[in-house]
Parts: sequence; C-alpha cells; structure tokens
Amino acid sequence: MKELHTTSKYHLFFSRINNAKMRIFCYSIANLTILNLHTKQLYLPVIYICLLLLFPRVVFAEEVMLDNKPSLKHAESSQVTSPESPAKPTLNAAQHFYSLIDQPHKYLSSGIHSFTRTIDEFFSDEKVEYETNGSYLHLTLDSVFSEGGNRGFVGNAKARIVLPNTQQKMRLVFESDPHEGRDEINPELEETLLDAAQDKSYFAGLEAVLGEFKNWKIRPSIGLRLNSKLELLTRIRANRFYNINENWSAYLRNSLYRYSSSGYGFKTSLELDRKIYDKLLFRSTTSGRWEDENEFWESSQLLSLTHSMDAKRALIYQFGVFGISEPRVFATDYLLQLRYRKQLYSNYLFMELSPKIVYDREDNFEPIFSFTVRGEIIFKG
Repeated sequence: MKELHTTSKYHLFFSRINNAKMRIFCYSIANLTILNLHTKQLYLPVIYICLLLLFPRVVFAEEVMLDNKPSLKHAESSQVTSPESPAKPTLNAAQHFYSLIDQPHKYLSSGIHSFTRTIDEFFSDEKVEYETNGSYLHLTLDSVFSEGGNRGFVGNAKARIVLPNTQQKMRLVFESDPHEGRDEINPELEETLLDAAQDKSYFAGLEAVLGEFKNWKIRPSIGLRLNSKLELLTRIRANRFYNINENWSAYLRNSLYRYSSSGYGFKTSLELDRKIYDKLLFRSTTSGRWEDENEFWESSQLLSLTHSMDAKRALIYQFGVFGISEPRVFATDYLLQLRYRKQLYSNYLFMELSPKIVYDREDNFEPIFSFTVRGEIIFKG
C-alpha cells in the first residue's frame, strides 16, 4: 500500500514535466527503483540507463513518432492559416546526430562513383548502356588512316528499344558484331562505307532486365546472329559496382554465352578506378576470355589515364598488353594510344581523334602507326 501511494505521488510529479522524452525517462527509472528496492536489484535501473544512452533511437522510437505527430487542433489551424506551406518535420537530437554521421559516408561513397560515371557517359562506355534501363541508339563510324596512305572504314550500330507494357523489363536488342571478344586493336577494315555496313554480323533478339540480386545487375538475352548463316545466341550477363573507399572503386563484368555452332564462351573483366584529383582518373582494366573452339584464354591488361579538360573535351592516355595462354602465357601485342574526344552538339553528337601505335608479335614487334577519326551519334530515350 505504501509502495502504491509512493508511486502515485511520483506519477503526479512526473506528469507536470512538459518534455515527453524526459518524462518517460524519469518515470521509468523511478518505477524500476521503487519496485526493486525490496530485492536490492538496483542493477536493472543502471542497465536501463545504459540502454538509453547507447540506443536512444530504439528506446525513444515510439515517443519520437508521437512527438512528431501533430494534433488535430494544430493541423486544422495550419490548414486555415497556410494551406500552401505545410509544416516541415523537425528532427530530434538523436536523429540530427545520426544524420551528421551519415552525411560524410554519403559524400565519400558518391564522390568516386559520380566522377567515374561522368567519364564513362562522356566516352559512351559499354557499361553505361548496360546500366541504362531506357531505350537508346548508338552509331559509330571510324575512318582509319594507316601507313602507306591506306584508308579503311569500320562501322558499328547498337540499339535497344523498351517494349511497351513490360515496366521496362523487356527490351528489343539489335547490335552489330555481337561477339563477346576483346576490343580489336587491329580491326578488319573495309575499302568503302557500303562494305563496312554489309560485311558485318548482326544480332537481333530480346533482353530481360531482372533487377538487382545482392547488388548484381543481371541481363539474360536470346536471339539470332545474322552472318553468312543464322545461329542462335543465348547469353547472361552480370555486372556489379564496388565502392572501396573515397578514392578507389571497382566494376566487375561477367558474361556467359553460347553460340549454336561454336559452343560456349565466357568473358570477365575487372576495372579498378582511382580518382587522382578533380580532373584526373586512373583506370586499370584486366580482361580474360575463354571459348570452346579455341580452348585457351585470351587476356589483356589496359592502363588508362583520363583527363577531363572541360565539359566538352577529354583526353585518354592508354597503354595495353594483349596475350594468350597457348601453349603458354605470352604477349601477342602491345598498344600505345591517345584518344581525344569532343562534344560537337548537345549530348548526342561526338567526334574522336585517336593516334595509335601497335607492336604485333607477328611483325616482330615492329611499330605499326595508324590514325582514326570517329564520328558518333547517341540517342537516349
């Protein structure tokens, strides 16, 4: 009876405290202390105080929701006085503290990622097309000038159209030269623009966007490759971005595919990006490919330094080594290349100038000079 009377007195006293958070805190400690005096288990209030200090957001979660919920009278008055300017939600001390902790993490994680994405979008990197869920059209035409005054042409086309009523989950795909091989350092040139368009293999099919599975973006596709003959191509691709720290990031690409005539193939590549300062990006790209018909690995290591000159111009300095693993691992080609890219009009017309030196094993590593002028058109939907 005495304990009940004492508790009622405490309840009357604590009900006069205006701050709900402090009222709950003091009232809980007092009740725990009174109820445990006869057993001398005073460690329970101490544990409760520690929980309050360590996990304020958990302990006061319900109280915070009650504090932030406006009363009916206050809501009606706010609707009458200022119907066009709703009241801004306020943060309590715990929420403000945790938001200050989250801000540096968000800044560090977005810094390198946003910078590399800007560079990749400017140079129309393949992974930007892979990450984009909308429709797009990408056309390139290369005019290559080699030693001896020879000139040839290389053209490529890629298109993806989002099918209606699929919630951007299905796309119609069309692309030239869909082989999952390495970037050609010595592409096969054609004498005329018409030959460059005709002497190509093309792929047409359907691609599904499966969303993300543990940060992996998965894209299966199936279709036909049109060349001298028709053959079925099925493939599944899985890409993932890794944020290592504020200066380093990584991007991993994997592609498993099968041609009905030549069998299975697998390609993987790992990009490591390092932001040197606001306008310089270092990139190391390690790639490997294996196919049934070859039964050996084709590998490459490419080092790049990208200099963003301004919003419409950029330079890439590149050095690369290419090799195979048959009968043992050895280098077949070395590459030195400079790529100067300029935005000509809006965000869909670009020009690229690229002097290049290739050292080929078949030519006893004698330097082969060439100069490429590229015109590029990109439409995004």
